Amino acid sequence: MTRRPGYRERVGPLALGVVLVFVLVPILGTIAVSLSPDASRGPFVGGITGDWYVMAWQLLQPKVGPTLAVTACVLVGAVLVVLPLCHALARRVMPGTAVIRQITMLPLAVPGVALGLALAASDPALRSSGALLVAGQLLVTVPFLVAGLVPALADPKLIEAERVASTLGAGPLRRLLTITLPGIRLPLAAALLMAAALSIGEFNLSFFVVPPAHQTAPFALYSAFTTQRLELGAAGSMLFGVALIPAAIAAALLARRSLSRKDAS
Repeated sequence: MTRRPGYRERVGPLALGVVLVFVLVPILGTIAVSLSPDASRGPFVGGITGDWYVMAWQLLQPKVGPTLAVTACVLVGAVLVVLPLCHALARRVMPGTAVIRQITMLPLAVPGVALGLALAASDPALRSSGALLVAGQLLVTVPFLVAGLVPALADPKLIEAERVASTLGAGPLRRLLTITLPGIRLPLAAALLMAAALSIGEFNLSFFVVPPAHQTAPFALYSAFTTQRLELGAAGSMLFGVALIPAAIAAALLARRSLSRKDAS
């Protein structure tokens, strides 16, 4: 007796196909524009050219160093500031942890434009230093770091291992280096990779917080779209996507591997 396909078997492939269409069609259109000598005449009219990619790289190259420097500062801040916060939330070492955890989700609800304007107005003297941009980007990444790290740090097996190490005489630093960090290495790596991707691609804060002379790569990409040719902006978008996609895929794979290990145990 053959089993009739259930709801998931029927709807799942259709939903996947719709998602793929929504994802792939814009990407394919962007590729077609970026390779066209003059997209206003139609895709590939007049042949195929890679000149727009050369020009896009020349536009983005000066901004790569500052962008990576800001991202590195954000990751350092994530380890030094957000990781201890996640540990405190996971172990409930302070009153009102549920409220504090909800507060950490607020950057998802506040529009990036409002956040950028608020930071720019808070201390105009710090705009040129980049400190406000780092603080703002770190604030944007907090919800994702908390969502990825708090469950890992709250794992009962990890807590039990730390307690055993404590009874054997291991101090806080030794427990951190030998028990806690190795125990959360996969979710921590996934969270940091996601934070790096968010930092590199963040635009609203860059636009409002940093003066034009110190702008990062997303602003250069925005300038290519608004002040120059559409083909140049499309080529820059593809270069930007190529740089971000591996980090996002790696973060997703690490998170999936971490969940698989947890389920298996």
